[in-house]
Amino acid sequence: MMLKRWWLFPLLAVFGVVAGIGIAAVLTYLKPKTFDSTAMVEIKPDGKVLGPFGTDPPTRNGNFLKSQMLRLKSPNLLLEAVKEGDFKAKWLIDAEKAAEILNRSITVTEVPGTDLLTIRGRHTNREDARDMVLSLIAVYAKQRKSSGATAPQKAMAELGKAVREQEDRVEERRKELSEQDGQKDLLHREFRPGERLDPTEDYTSKKQQFEADLELLQTLKLKYVTERVTLQMDDDPVVVHEEPQLAMVPSGPNVAKNMVYGMIGGFLVSQVIALLLAMALPGRD
Repeated sequence: MMLKRWWLFPLLAVFGVVAGIGIAAVLTYLKPKTFDSTAMVEIKPDGKVLGPFGTDPPTRNGNFLKSQMLRLKSPNLLLEAVKEGDFKAKWLIDAEKAAEILNRSITVTEVPGTDLLTIRGRHTNREDARDMVLSLIAVYAKQRKSSGATAPQKAMAELGKAVREQEDRVEERRKELSEQDGQKDLLHREFRPGERLDPTEDYTSKKQQFEADLELLQTLKLKYVTERVTLQMDDDPVVVHEEPQLAMVPSGPNVAKNMVYGMIGGFLVSQVIALLLAMALPGRD
């Protein structure tokens, strides 16, 4: 019986596809446009200071970027970003609701194979999409500078203390050598069998200790100067490689995708209706 109604399937398929496209077009038109604004940033670890005697503390592990991505979406930072961008007044809502909007609207992703992150803001207002990203980056940079300022300075203070202590040690060795300066003439004298060599050996040992301590002092001073310059140059924990811009073209809704979904949906619904009609309509003998 159903085979006699085969013409219902192609006929309703045409109407279904047309109706699906029409409905998708109306819904797409009614849906508000959204705009994207994206920044590309480099997140640097806290300033590194070498240990006084050449041991380098670890500065970054494999989860560093992932931990900072979570920090960028943390509730406390989002609330501070709301305050930074004055979104509470712009959107006429309380700070918690504004922070929820930021959490939904901002996407943070890692650029594969690099130390870079992309921060994308999406909103129906193109200015707000950009300002959300700018506010988030500004607040994050402030918090990182505030929390990371103590450790490098403390490490530099320890390194400076090591330099001063080594200077005192070198000066002490120098005084010991000056007190035994006359004994260095013994190095060129011929000793008789059985004569003690202790004074000469003592002078030689102290001279070697002095030279070793002096060399270590020069190494510490060089390290101190190098690290101080490095900290001054590496003061900003965030480097913005690509500033967020005002979007000239809306990112959504996706008209082409909606049309395809409407076409497929209309076709499938039409075939279900055609099947039901073919089963329900009375047949002819």
